[in-house]
Amino acid sequence: MPLPLRSKELAFSGPVVRGAWGKDVRRVQEWLCLNGHAVAVVGAFESATEAALRAFCTARGLPASGVVDGAMFEALSAPMRHTLADLGDLPDGIGGMVVAVAKRHEEENPREVGGQNRGPWVRPYMDGHEGSDWPRCAGFVSFVIHQACVALGRHMPFPKTYSCDTLAANAQKRNLFTAERYIDRSDAASSLAPGTIFLSWRVSGDWTHTGIVTAAGEETFATIEGNTNDEGSREGHEVCTRTRGYGNRDFVLLSRWRPLSYAQARPDMEWRNVAALEGAFEVTSRLPNEFGGTSTVPVSRRLEGFSTAVGSRVPSAACATDVVDPVAVRVTCYGCPRWLPAPYTSA
Repeated sequence: MPLPLRSKELAFSGPVVRGAWGKDVRRVQEWLCLNGHAVAVVGAFESATEAALRAFCTARGLPASGVVDGAMFEALSAPMRHTLADLGDLPDGIGGMVVAVAKRHEEENPREVGGQNRGPWVRPYMDGHEGSDWPRCAGFVSFVIHQACVALGRHMPFPKTYSCDTLAANAQKRNLFTAERYIDRSDAASSLAPGTIFLSWRVSGDWTHTGIVTAAGEETFATIEGNTNDEGSREGHEVCTRTRGYGNRDFVLLSRWRPLSYAQARPDMEWRNVAALEGAFEVTSRLPNEFGGTSTVPVSRRLEGFSTAVGSRVPSAACATDVVDPVAVRVTCYGCPRWLPAPYTSA
């Protein structure tokens, strides 16, 4: 299945065999642990690692050669590949997409391995950082929002961050922030739409934990969180669901966000008349990646209703959201064709 997001965690230089050592061996050991075959994550391919690898292969009907090549590493890292794969039918709106992405992550039980805030699930959320100094609740929320925006072809509502305080500040700047006292709990399902971000605070102005609201009631709301524990802090070990009360919580209302079309965001882009284009054509686009930068990817387009498009304009160097009415454009991105919805059009 095509991957709309690429993670460094899915790159593998192997093969590795018994006697090898280094980063790739450590990653193999991490994924063996995550797949239920616990070994010491030490970066040295010894007899215990080989035995765990053979057990993994036997359990999945794979050849038990004791060698980890690219295909074997794909099998080990399949949970992450599934999490980053195309979601198929797109939910309506940013909130629905954020919840869909968060549920995809939670289904694969992302958790730390090899130490506190360590492992292949932690590093993508934290742009490669890991360790006890890198609690990942805000990193998880940012990653999920980013993945949702890539799927929808939208810009992020605010920059990615690992900090709850920075997340709150960015939301305040964009008028997406609201305090708990302004939430109408009698109509919480509307006030806190799915995909809302909650922020827990220790004292006013000091936010310490965050997660994604999936449903809201008058007294409590359901969440998916990047890491927590029984005390509800940010020092947990896995992505999990929880039920929270409203006390000491503020919220980021993504439902308020009105994204710009790419044309509005890039008014300096070169444009040309659509009459000069015929049939299907290929362009190269730069789309955001999960590390806060951009990746160059091919995007295939086909213009429909061409006769009605004369006089309209499209960018000469197009991105997946650079669509101008009244042209109806079908985009095939990573092999998944879909119609671009109205928010991405601009006169």
